[in-house]
Parts: sequence; C-alpha cells; structure tokens
Amino acid sequence: MLTLVHTKNIVSPELNEKIRNTLKETFPLNGLIGECKLVSLNLIQTEASGGVDYELNDTVETLHGDSFYTEELLGYKFHVSPLSFLQVNTDVCEKMYLYIRQLAASAVKAQAESIVIFDLYCGIGTIGICMEKSAKEIIGIEIVSSAIEDARTNAAMNGLEGKTRYYCGKVEELIGEVAAQYGKRPIVAVVDPPRGGLHKDVVNRIRTCKGLDVLIYVSCNQQSLVRDALLLCRPAKGLSLIHICRCRRYAVCRSRWSPYH
Repeated sequence: MLTLVHTKNIVSPELNEKIRNTLKETFPLNGLIGECKLVSLNLIQTEASGGVDYELNDTVETLHGDSFYTEELLGYKFHVSPLSFLQVNTDVCEKMYLYIRQLAASAVKAQAESIVIFDLYCGIGTIGICMEKSAKEIIGIEIVSSAIEDARTNAAMNGLEGKTRYYCGKVEELIGEVAAQYGKRPIVAVVDPPRGGLHKDVVNRIRTCKGLDVLIYVSCNQQSLVRDALLLCRPAKGLSLIHICRCRRYAVCRSRWSPYH
C-alpha cells in the first residue's frame, strides 16, 4: 500500500485532477516499488499544513486497487487501511510485541483467565490482539473511528469477537468508566501514544484508575517518554510503572530510525 498526503484547497480543481492522474501513471497497480508490489494507491486530503499526524476530518481517495491490505503479525491477520498506523518493519515489530507479552506475564501473578488487557491508543488493535493468549479479555480505546472499525474487523478475522471490546473516544474520558465494569479483576494497560505522548488528563486518569496495577508504556519519542514517566511515577498509590519500552529500540516508528535508540 502506498498512501500520499495532499493539503486541501491550496491548488485549483484542475491541478488536483492532474496530481491524481500523475500519481496513477507513476505508480501503476501491481507495479514494483523496490521489491514490493503495489496493491493499493491512496490519496489523503487533509487541511493540516504540516506535521505527520492525520486530522479526524481527513478524507481518503483510493486511486488504485483495494482500500486496504492484509498484514500478518505473530500468526494473526490484520486489515490495514490508509489512515491506520502500523509499524512498517514487521520483523522487529513482532519482537517488540513478544517483549510486551513477556512484560505483562512477568508483572501479573494472576492467571491469564482473569486478566484484562487495556490497549490504549489501540489503533487497529495489533498489540491487544497479539496479547490475547495472555488475557481473559482485550479492551481497546482509540479516538479515530476508522481505526476502531479496522480493530473490530481484525478481531473478527482472528476469531476474537467474543474476547474483544473496542470503544471510540478519548482515553481520559473512557478509561475510568470502562475499568469500573471489571471490579477487582487485574488490569494490565499498554499505552502506545502518538509522538506528543500522553495528555495530562490521560496521566491523571491512569494514576487514579481503580484496578489498573500494571502499565507498559511503548514510546516513539524519548522526550515525551521522559516527561510522562516522571508524571506517572510521582508518589501515589495503586500504580507501578514496571518498565519503559522504547518503540524505536524494537521497531521502526514511522519512517525515522536512529541507531542509538
């Protein structure tokens, strides 16, 4: 899949159409890009003038092929659409997910039959689904509605409809209400936030969330990680940050790579 981002309303309709035609001619369906065959070509129309994050009102136009492709991680299949976020280096992504599994298993003494995994900023559900053998139930929270749709599709593709529940909304607004449904059952939360890290309200909700005793933080930005770790680890009852897993150490985050991470 190749997805390009184009800023809305900065060129004429005629030039927009020329851009579309040029993209289709340059990147033909089933053509090779390096060693990869193109199965989907998409154009994201955004109002953002810069940066790398998509906006909630962005639109997607599929110029070639399907509007998605299927990826496999640790034996699970995932439906990936243009607005989805996925670690593109799947080999090291699998290593990272295995490490997250190990962290969760070592931190919780309870049997997997009683553990609830909270996959916060779940995206298309990859982390939670890859942890499903370590838990009774997987809960995903994500603000992007198209990602939640993909997560539900992915749960169904892997036969996990009865073991997963996905909520579309802000983590800080949903986590307490959802956690209250599980009483005294142990909750392991995995956060994989955007580069800006956790909003201060999310930090406060995590720190005060009853039942949440273990937090695994996956990060793609060491600056926001350090800031959040200090806020999360201030003296308080009911939460211990057991480990900090820096995403770039185990998988490529977006398109940037630095050997010292």
